[in-house]
Amino acid sequence: MHAHGDDMRAETALIRSVVDRAKRMIEGLASLQVPQLDTGAGEEKAAEARSKETEGERERLEWTGLDGEFD
Repeated sequence: MHAHGDDMRAETALIRSVVDRAKRMIEGLASLQVPQLDTGAGEEKAAEARSKETEGERERLEWTGLDGEFD
């Protein structure tokens, strides 16, 4: 009877140690800071800005050409 009780206590202690290790691991993972991944949105915004610059330059050249015709 005592042997069975000793076995149960040993098994319980083993389970508690595994649970404690798992909790520490989860706490460690929760404390990690994950960097934001660039999903390409920055590249799309840069391409859009370049497109607007090109469009603005084209309009400026057109107006400059029209101004030259009326001078």
